[in-house]
Amino acid sequence: MLFDSSEESPGVVGLGIVAGDIRWLPTSVQRPQMQWNQLRIVKQDELFAGLGELPWMYFVHSLSVVVNDEAVVVATCNYGAELVAAIRVANIFATQFHPEKSAEEGLHILRNFVETCVLVRT
Repeated sequence: MLFDSSEESPGVVGLGIVAGDIRWLPTSVQRPQMQWNQLRIVKQDELFAGLGELPWMYFVHSLSVVVNDEAVVVATCNYGAELVAAIRVANIFATQFHPEKSAEEGLHILRNFVETCVLVRT
């Protein structure tokens, strides 16, 4: 929804808040990806503060974003190819993985998110 388009719904225009397109995972991998996978954090972000170098997160997805500007990418993972796992544009943060299903490291991200919201509000 945040991006320009999705192969899941050809011809439907997305909101275009973030430049890029949603594409099916490569046919060389199992779809959906339904498993734990390690993140590679490529840009420091306050929502990942305090996590280890290669945190494990839980993924359930068949599509992945291809961004127009690599500067928005915060984390990637490898699943048949290097895939975007998290993006950040101003105050918009989106993940391909499920923090709520990602045990203690996912809860850590959610705590960081709440703290960020509280700081913005005060």
